[in-house]
Amino acid sequence: MKTKPITIILVVVSAFFSACNRSNDSAEIQRLREENERLKAAKATPTPQTPTPAVESPDYQNFLRVARRLMTAIEAGISFQDFHQRVTDVLASAKEASRSAPTPAKQKAIATFATAITDAHDIWRFKVNNDKNTLKYSIDGGVPNRLADFAGSPCSDRWDFKASELIKAYKLDVYEPGYLESYNVRGANATVAIDFSLKKIFKFCGETFAILESSK
Repeated sequence: MKTKPITIILVVVSAFFSACNRSNDSAEIQRLREENERLKAAKATPTPQTPTPAVESPDYQNFLRVARRLMTAIEAGISFQDFHQRVTDVLASAKEASRSAPTPAKQKAIATFATAITDAHDIWRFKVNNDKNTLKYSIDGGVPNRLADFAGSPCSDRWDFKASELIKAYKLDVYEPGYLESYNVRGANATVAIDFSLKKIFKFCGETFAILESSK
C-alpha cells in the first residue's frame, strides 16, 4: 500500500516539470517570434547608401591642377603675357579632360570654364593690342551692335556679334558688391569697360571652378 503514495508523488512531480518545460518552451517560442519580427522589420527598412564619389581620370586631375594654377595667378595679379601662356595650357588640358569628365555636370562646367577664360583672353588682348579700355556699341533694336566701331579693331566673334549673351552670362550690366557694372547704355550707344568686365569674368571663373573641384 506504500507504493501508491509514492506513485502519486512521482506523477505530481512529473506533471510539475512538464508544466515548467511547457512554460519554458512557450517563452522560447515567443522570443524567437519576436526576434523574427525584428529581423523582418530591419530587412524591410533599406539601409541608406552612401553615394560613391565619381572617379576622376588622370586627364581630369591634370586639368584641375592647370586650372588651379591659373586661378591662383589671377588672384595674385597676373600680366597679360603670363595669362596668355597659361590659357593655352588650360584650354589644351580642358579638351582632354572633357572626354573623361566624372559626371555630365562637370563636363558642362569644363566647357563653361574654358569659354569664360577664352572670353577674358579675347577682351584683354583687344585692350593690349589697341590700347583701348572700352568696346563701343550702337544699340539696334535694343541689341548692342559693334559694327560702328568694328572697322580696324575687331575683338572676337562673341564680343563683336554676341555681346548680349556675354552681358547676361557674366552679369556685366548688374552691380554687385565689389563688382561695378561694366556695360553701360547712353541713348543709342553703349560701352563695355574692359577692366571691370575682366573682374566679373574672373569671378564667374572662380565660381565655375568651385563646381569642378567639388566632390559632387
